[in-house]
Amino acid sequence: MKNDRFKGYDAEVRRLVLDFEAGQRQGLQHYFDPDEMEIIIDFYLDALDNTARKTTLPSDTRRLERSIAYAERLFPDAPGIRLRKAHLYSIQGRYDQAMRILHELEHIEPDNTDVQYALGTIYSALDQPRKAIQYYMQAARDGYQLGTIYGNMGDEYYRMGRLEDALRYYKKSAARNASEERSLHNLEATCDELNMNAEAIDFFKHFVRQNPYSHIGWFCLGRAYMGFADRHDGDHGSYVEAIEAFRFALTIDSRYFDAYVLIAECQQALHDSMEAVATLRESLNCAADAANVLFSIATIYMGQDNYQTASIYLQQATERDPYFSEAWLKLAECHEALGYLDDAEALYQRSLGMNEENDEFWLLYADFLIARQRYDEASALM
Repeated sequence: MKNDRFKGYDAEVRRLVLDFEAGQRQGLQHYFDPDEMEIIIDFYLDALDNTARKTTLPSDTRRLERSIAYAERLFPDAPGIRLRKAHLYSIQGRYDQAMRILHELEHIEPDNTDVQYALGTIYSALDQPRKAIQYYMQAARDGYQLGTIYGNMGDEYYRMGRLEDALRYYKKSAARNASEERSLHNLEATCDELNMNAEAIDFFKHFVRQNPYSHIGWFCLGRAYMGFADRHDGDHGSYVEAIEAFRFALTIDSRYFDAYVLIAECQQALHDSMEAVATLRESLNCAADAANVLFSIATIYMGQDNYQTASIYLQQATERDPYFSEAWLKLAECHEALGYLDDAEALYQRSLGMNEENDEFWLLYADFLIARQRYDEASALM
């Protein structure tokens, strides 16, 4: 529905944005005070931030540009409007222009933490982590959005290779905001990189006791158990604990696809291949890329030399995605193993035509020719 974009916003935001858009369509010059214009612009900034995680539409940027241009005509010197114009420049990658505005605002209002936070994000984008941390520290003085700020600081320390400092700030971020998903994921990954999987398990066991409905917390606990198992010769008990943690995550959010994938990985590590297949089949209802799930199921069957069943899943994968070259290649291998040699050769050629840059495709087709004693063709191919 058209008004779904206002979900989570109060009635005043909806009214202001719709009034602004109506005026734009009708060519009317509605008056909004500075606070109202900031609300309108912030709505478009939020919308742009949300769509940037998927696909940024030109209309999203145009609405933001028009709202800022309109606000500038009304209030050309208002600091809040100028700050938001700097945000627009930053989104567009025009960092020099954004910096010029922000440093002017910093001179006028040296204690403005919004300006300092914006400068931190730009220095981060410019790969200057020390400067970014300096500004994030200043922005943290007002105690607002500390979960996000500490998470950003953790990222900057990580970029500098200071993993222990990064870990410390990821923990501070999670302590300030248990919903700071990025920091939770990064905390677990950093522990794994530091070979601190046991410490990660302890942290997330405590975290989910405090936040039992955090599916990300349970997921990260499962990841920590998996990391521990991987580093301790495939410790059976840790894989079982990981599966249990991932199941808790799915109890909270049954469409959390990544949990299904890692459960299947644990089940394969435990040599429960059919359980892994069942888990992956269960994940199809929430998979963004069903073809890849079908491909994964097929590779499990291929590992058991069950080429007939594998070929069925590979056929389904190629029906979902006709340009899935790896699926066509595996289907060729299945047909070769089943003795359907003419079909196999056609499939090798088809997959190679889709992915000529990959050496594996050339080599497998050459092996096929060599196995048929067609040495001259294999030599020419190589």
